Amino acid sequence: MILDIAMARAHEIDGWLLPEEMKTLWHAAATTQVEGNIVEIGSYKGKSTIMLAAGLRHSEQDRYVYAVDPHILGSTVGELGRNLEDAGLIKETVIWGVESSKGRELYWKDGLKVLFIDGLHTEEACQEDYDLWHDLVKPGGALLFHDSADEEKHPGPCAVVKRVMKSDKFFCVGRIGSITIFIRN
Repeated sequence: MILDIAMARAHEIDGWLLPEEMKTLWHAAATTQVEGNIVEIGSYKGKSTIMLAAGLRHSEQDRYVYAVDPHILGSTVGELGRNLEDAGLIKETVIWGVESSKGRELYWKDGLKVLFIDGLHTEEACQEDYDLWHDLVKPGGALLFHDSADEEKHPGPCAVVKRVMKSDKFFCVGRIGSITIFIRN
């Protein structure tokens, strides 16, 4: 699915992504050359899920976006499914209405081309998401953290990103909006 169509569909959905962040997710899914699935921690109503699934479809890889979210902010899992159905992207997506730790127990597939962490924003939860999933990102694959630019608003993701920057597993390629982008060494 081309970027403009995905942007138009995702724009109609409630969520907390800026247009440049939506494009970043699409490009990560569409252009990361690694073969693999995508895991999204925190999908809410599907704004980011649509961008990832549309980018994955554009990449022509026969893979899936695993949308992992316990939907504690209300009954949003039904909205997520309807939004993906309306966008024509339900076949590219596996919806798991569970916490990240349970999602990791369920995920037995091979490595990931993209991991997008946008779950609970406490430092402990963000660190747990990273610890549970980062080893699945394949060399050359992308790791993205949302809300990782403003320490006053989101100290949790910012603290975890600082630690990842010091590790030798990933290198930081930059930040677009509040999304910090890493590539696996």
